[in-house]
Amino acid sequence: MVVAHRGFSGKAPENTIAAFNLALETGVSMIEFDVQMSKDNKVVVIHDSTVDRTTDGTGKVSDMELHELKMLDAGSWFDEKYRNERIPTLEEAIELIIPDALVNIELKSNRIVRKADTRIVNATVDIIRKKKLIDRVLFSSFNHKLIKYLKEYEHRAHTGVIFHPVMHFGRVPSALAAPSRSEVFVCSKREVTRRRIADAENHNIIIGVYGVDHPDNIKEMLSQGIHVLVSDNPDIVIENLQQHNIQKAS
Repeated sequence: MVVAHRGFSGKAPENTIAAFNLALETGVSMIEFDVQMSKDNKVVVIHDSTVDRTTDGTGKVSDMELHELKMLDAGSWFDEKYRNERIPTLEEAIELIIPDALVNIELKSNRIVRKADTRIVNATVDIIRKKKLIDRVLFSSFNHKLIKYLKEYEHRAHTGVIFHPVMHFGRVPSALAAPSRSEVFVCSKREVTRRRIADAENHNIIIGVYGVDHPDNIKEMLSQGIHVLVSDNPDIVIENLQQHNIQKAS
């Protein structure tokens, strides 16, 4: 399975409609994006807790209402041709992506890890429920308490836990996935070890690996039996899969 990280973020501004469209054109299996809550409790697609890095504005996402966020230019920081690209809402993103690809929603929680911000879970899941798309979405987060709460809020949800090298040092997939009954363990290519692969296989947990953007990385992951590859440049992954005569999942 080829997953476009924040859309085709290697060629377009991350987490924008432009990046999602480019990813769909490559034929990816899934598109990953991040969600935050606006001041007026709208779910918006942006990675950082502030708008400073990826727009022409400044300030916290949580301090701005949707209409204020929609006024920001979310594209020209990447390339002038993407000027006036806007921050999408969750609804806009999923309506574009599904049914052509699956969706991985990474839930951002800006509070202390021990205190999950459940508002974003409720709002995000409610939108997905309303559109009857629970079976097309994977919910994931570095905040595993948030994922545990999500699984309790919506038992049908497909969930994944993301490995943090400091908070989860030395832990194996099954130990991290068990509290939330998650099906997927996500880590960077640097954190894939034989021990973690074996543990995941023994507990029927899927490993997804991000940061896979070079042919050498792709070859290494495939040789270790990793079948979910998350990339900023999904076209490179797809091209290499074709060279290895490996069929991409749809």
